[in-house]
Amino acid sequence: MPHKRHDIFKAVIATWSGIYRREFLLKNNIRYNETPGGAFQDIGFWCKALCFAQRMAAVHRPFYMWRQDNPASSVKQSDKAAERTYREFDLLFDFFRASAPDVLKEYADGLTWRRLASYFWVSERLTWEDTTKHFARAANDFQKLRQSGEYSEALFSEAEKAAMSRIDMCYEETNEKINLLRLQWDIEDKKREIDALKSSREYRVGRAFYAASNAAGKMLAVTREKGIRSLTYSLLNKLNREGNKHGSNH
Repeated sequence: MPHKRHDIFKAVIATWSGIYRREFLLKNNIRYNETPGGAFQDIGFWCKALCFAQRMAAVHRPFYMWRQDNPASSVKQSDKAAERTYREFDLLFDFFRASAPDVLKEYADGLTWRRLASYFWVSERLTWEDTTKHFARAANDFQKLRQSGEYSEALFSEAEKAAMSRIDMCYEETNEKINLLRLQWDIEDKKREIDALKSSREYRVGRAFYAASNAAGKMLAVTREKGIRSLTYSLLNKLNREGNKHGSNH
């Protein structure tokens, strides 16, 4: 049940993967937001359903085929993804503030986590310039949640807390400062990736193999060089003997 397992907000958002009682939807006024574009509207529907549901059941069997082969699909319009996501979360929180303010307090952890996850999903689809604006907007949104008491990191992993700390650094900063921060983060991330690679078993095995191969190569080169020198020495000795032999005959 969602009210006992708030980590259910970490599940993949897919309203088409569920069957809902009509009475349940009508009673709680759960419906898609009437917004243009036809994308990201499942965020509001899905979060409302989780917050109001008293019980639910999961069936581990596929009944629906989700096709994602349409390049013109609204969900693939990355230039509009950010604005549509902001709008959907704004409408969702406005809905709860007007009709069920206690829900925002009870499910602050799940809704905060979902917002962070959605914002990072969006950031992966934006250009560098648009991502800079996106981080500034995200920092402002989360600050507002803190001020209204609608913010919680209870479901955050350590990595997600670190990510949120980065977003917070963008609050009320210029685009130039945010760009510098992002460059710094990229360098730190690459360094961590390199350190993780160096400590991995695959890296140690590969390095040992390389070292062994390199040592074997050096030994082969030395052996080859010794062999050439030995052959050259033998030929020279042979020429000298032949020369002395002919000289003594004359």
